[in-house]
Amino acid sequence: DRLQGHEFLATYATHYDTVTSVNPEQEYAVRTPASHPILEHARVRMFRQLLAGPNSEERRELLGELMFQSHASYSACQLGSAGTDRLVDMV
Repeated sequence: DRLQGHEFLATYATHYDTVTSVNPEQEYAVRTPASHPILEHARVRMFRQLLAGPNSEERRELLGELMFQSHASYSACQLGSAGTDRLVDMV
């Protein structure tokens, strides 16, 4: 689930991203950031389907739950912010 920067560099040499760098001494999460876009895609597809359906209390609850899941997933990747946390707390 985690990988040391030096292990990554020894295996792959580079990551081809011109904006970021791999710190050999840093430990990086692998599973959580890799699963986020896959699960987020599924959430977005379900969200879209729900929006196309009839308006109901259950639909609103499911839409809210999907948004909470998205926020939790994004935050688990350490991509969240105090601003998005504040918005979620206000709901």
